[in-house]
Amino acid sequence: MKPTRVIDYDPTIANDGAVAYQPKIDGIRATCTREGWRSRTGRPLRIEAPDLPHGIMLDGEITIGDLSPAAIAARISSGSVDGMMFHVFDLFDPANPTMVLSDRLIEAAPMARKNGFSVLETIYATKDAIAETHARNVRAGFEGTIIRDAAAPYGAAGSVRRLKDFQDCEFRIVAANGKSISCCTADGAVFRVPTSRATAGARPGRRMKIRYCGRTPNGLPRDAVALGIRPWWDILGVTCKRR
Repeated sequence: MKPTRVIDYDPTIANDGAVAYQPKIDGIRATCTREGWRSRTGRPLRIEAPDLPHGIMLDGEITIGDLSPAAIAARISSGSVDGMMFHVFDLFDPANPTMVLSDRLIEAAPMARKNGFSVLETIYATKDAIAETHARNVRAGFEGTIIRDAAAPYGAAGSVRRLKDFQDCEFRIVAANGKSISCCTADGAVFRVPTSRATAGARPGRRMKIRYCGRTPNGLPRDAVALGIRPWWDILGVTCKRR
């Protein structure tokens, strides 16, 4: 069974039924069965298989302390997962594939406890509670909010959506190579942004506008993507006129 696809939240789509809210954790999406662990894309992960009933699949997010997703992935690839926590947010049971979310999480809870996992806090409400719930999650330091159709079976298309708050800000470039651009925050912390068409002309000392989703616990922009490089004449205060 493939993990339920998560898509962006669209407020124009009506949902008059029960909605479930879960905090969006900044980790690595994974599933696990008694046979082992797999990434969101189905790649096997170097983690010891959990003690689960035959056929059961737990779906959730892996975190290791305050490490970024990239650092977590590197640790997993090396087989070093000390301090790992798995946050379960769903379950698939082939013996009962039409179960609603609340029943799936009830079934998952004892399995999670047995293996030392956690089950994400889930709030069941209506669509009207989205703004309040999302604001509370962001204040608590989460990446955003996961919004679920509480009545949909596992794997249903469009049943899981994510809501994030994005900000745009300029940062100074400190290094550039073929795969990433290193930028510096006002506090001196360095983070990397993937190269793209928007990073053309990136050079140390120039400033780059970046869109990101809040900050990690250590103050780095989360999910940073480049929007463009500030022109050198703008930095120097030069007015350029077209001839």
